[in-house]
Amino acid sequence: QKVELSFYNDYTAQNRASDDNARLFYDMMRQFEKENPTIKLDVTEISQDNYSNKIQAQNAGGDLPDVFFLKGSWVQSFIRNGSVAPLTDALNRSGIKDKYR
Repeated sequence: QKVELSFYNDYTAQNRASDDNARLFYDMMRQFEKENPTIKLDVTEISQDNYSNKIQAQNAGGDLPDVFFLKGSWVQSFIRNGSVAPLTDALNRSGIKDKYR
């Protein structure tokens, strides 16, 4: 059975045209999907200008995507709300953390 994960990011097509990090990130996502055929990433691209407002509003409303970029200055509020969970143990068990460096 295929699992679909909603995934928000602030790398738009325009970013990928001029930003090596954005291109690398998208290459990594495609590689992840190729290596994990039972997982489909439903990617929503949000402009950097709107990303903060969108994610923080969804956090306040309890309606976050499955996967999203989290800016450093927001981490504590997301932790306090119980919106994010530590992934250290899961990453250590999976062996995936060393694969995508």
